[in-house]
Amino acid sequence: MNPGLLSFWMANASEMLNFFKRDSDVLPSCLPSQNLLAEAIQLAFNFLVDYMQAELGHMMPAFLNPKPDEADQDGKYQSTQAKPHLLYHLLFAPPSTSS
Repeated sequence: MNPGLLSFWMANASEMLNFFKRDSDVLPSCLPSQNLLAEAIQLAFNFLVDYMQAELGHMMPAFLNPKPDEADQDGKYQSTQAKPHLLYHLLFAPPSTSS
């Protein structure tokens, strides 16, 4: 999979969908097509997220692995569906209230 091409396709398809939704003359005649295009964009986004998570998991397994003790003897993690524990805490943890 080429994430650059997928991102490019998603951007162009999203722009086209936006134009369709804003054009009041086209809107009624192609509503089912717009829904299909919106679903295709969502699926492409999900594929891109899955691909990027897999790539990040291969390059930085500890970043997505919630438990560092799950590594085997080679230092590779067995869990392929690790929750983004560290990333979640970096992005969504409440700020410390130390004074």
